[in-house]
Amino acid sequence: MITAEGLELASEWHLRNSKFHDSLVQNCRNGWLIDYRRLLHEHSNRYLRIALKNNRKHRDVRKEHAAIFESAIKGDMELCSELVGEHIDTSVADVAKYLPSSIEDFTRRLINGA
Repeated sequence: MITAEGLELASEWHLRNSKFHDSLVQNCRNGWLIDYRRLLHEHSNRYLRIALKNNRKHRDVRKEHAAIFESAIKGDMELCSELVGEHIDTSVADVAKYLPSSIEDFTRRLINGA
């Protein structure tokens, strides 16, 4: 059972995570790309919450963010891009663990309430 305090902490984490990712692209001059990135991030948020709730000790997101931040500050865009790609790939893999793998799996989960 998630406590009110846990829910508040999760909401605060997601707000700060969103601001961190927004700050990485704040100097981009292409408004369409910024809006598209934000839209993707917002749409992935519900799935990230599921993955993080069940997967807290699996990875150190703060360490990933620190490495991304450092590479961005240093201007090493190649490394920064690589780290962001790995960060996204790892997040997608974490989320995929909790999604149905087939229509049969989806139906079974729906029927069983899983």
